[in-house]
Amino acid sequence: MCHVGPRAFNVGRSTGEVTVLSFKQNQETTLIRHIFLWQAADPADKEAILDLLGRLSDRLTMIRSWEIGGHQGEPNDNGDPWDGALITDFDNWDDLEAYSIDPFHDEIVQQLLPMMRSRAVVDFVREK
Repeated sequence: MCHVGPRAFNVGRSTGEVTVLSFKQNQETTLIRHIFLWQAADPADKEAILDLLGRLSDRLTMIRSWEIGGHQGEPNDNGDPWDGALITDFDNWDDLEAYSIDPFHDEIVQQLLPMMRSRAVVDFVREK
């Protein structure tokens, strides 16, 4: 079960559902949103990538909320889609920096890099 706000619901990754976790309550009016997109080097690695990224939320307590999901549609005229996205929210830039330099985060990144064909990151301030 996962709790987001006042509701609880079941989540899963194996069926391609989006996983949503919310950890901390923030009374501020802004959040820092960190979005990570990837394409797997080998399609067989897609589930392993989701599993590795899923481990981050268990250990890195500076994450305010977290969503992860694998792409579910077919490629179309828009081009070759990303295989998945990880969206994390942080209370401030310092928390994002702490996440980025955390040794456990680095350990996961080092395991992921050989499995990825390409990746992209964007960080921005998000108004609540």
